[in-house]
Amino acid sequence: MEQPLSILHILSNLSLKSGVASVVMNYCRRIDREKIKFSFLYFDEVNTETYIDELKKLGADIYFVPRKGFLKEWKRFCTENYGRYDIVHNHQTFLAPLLIRVKKQLGAKKLLTHAHATKFSDTNIKGIRNGILSFPSRFISDALVACSKDAGVALFGKAFKRKGKVIHNAINTDVFIYNEQLRTEMRKTLDLGGSFVIGHVGNMTPPKNHSFLLDVFREALQIRPDAKLLLIGDGYLRAQLEEKIEKLGLRQKVLLLGVQSDVFRYFNAMDVFLFPSLFEGLGIVLVEAQTNGLKCVYSDKVPMEADCNTAKNIRLSLKAPAYEWAKQICSVQERTNNTKAIQQNGYDISLAANELIEYYISVVSGDDDAT
Repeated sequence: MEQPLSILHILSNLSLKSGVASVVMNYCRRIDREKIKFSFLYFDEVNTETYIDELKKLGADIYFVPRKGFLKEWKRFCTENYGRYDIVHNHQTFLAPLLIRVKKQLGAKKLLTHAHATKFSDTNIKGIRNGILSFPSRFISDALVACSKDAGVALFGKAFKRKGKVIHNAINTDVFIYNEQLRTEMRKTLDLGGSFVIGHVGNMTPPKNHSFLLDVFREALQIRPDAKLLLIGDGYLRAQLEEKIEKLGLRQKVLLLGVQSDVFRYFNAMDVFLFPSLFEGLGIVLVEAQTNGLKCVYSDKVPMEADCNTAKNIRLSLKAPAYEWAKQICSVQERTNNTKAIQQNGYDISLAANELIEYYISVVSGDDDAT
């Protein structure tokens, strides 16, 4: 039997909070393990739940190379694992200087670099630093991939148009399809009654624009006094957001639900999805919400590729006032079945996983346009 292609994924961490890790996990769960063998290297330990136990059950090898003494530990890793990998799939573009000689150091056949965002960081200083560190990626990589065209061009420039490919942040669509029984159950559990429920999923960090989101919700209450807001996610801005919730007198109207591993259940309880991000590589939760049939109101900083139902969704400028956003949110429409549109746009993991396998094979064989 032919040996499966061996792929080493390099990520910062394997936290359940990590959007990058969740994307890779979706593929890991569905990939044909007779054709592809996934391994993972990460360098940041976290104090939250991780995918590590699940990855081990799926047969993946996992390696931790700490930041402290990284160069020494990285050299040791390369020596101990020389010749094991066909492709190094790097999800951290700022590691480019370290990976300039990775094929020689690790004995890998190809280096593939993956862009997951349209910016290098949410702060100017880190953004400049990461931009400089990431720059060599476009020259040293055999293949450039991204979650969207916007992300690819933003991080790799014109090189992406020449040798880049979009790998969709695909999901298990079956999980996210609307379920009336789950809606009844979740609304009872959350004590929502007959409320008009506005939902949002995202880490409580600057790019998600939670402060503006709260302004929009306050305006929405003027139109729909029965409205409630579900915020799923956590982050270092949580305390600041809680202060604003108190200041605006919204404590009885906003449910802070933290990180949830079963987000699909909560979509069923919502009536509309709000996503006013300052920037996104793609915005996979927007795809998930659409799969559930929700109308989505999102910012013009989210790539159009995430919109699978432009006839129903509303794309708004962040320059538009909060009350304009509120008006659009409250113009509710019935849920629609978007399954076919999600599949046609490449976000069904059962189809995308097979496409990824073929792409890996083409990269290794040199039959793609990446080399």
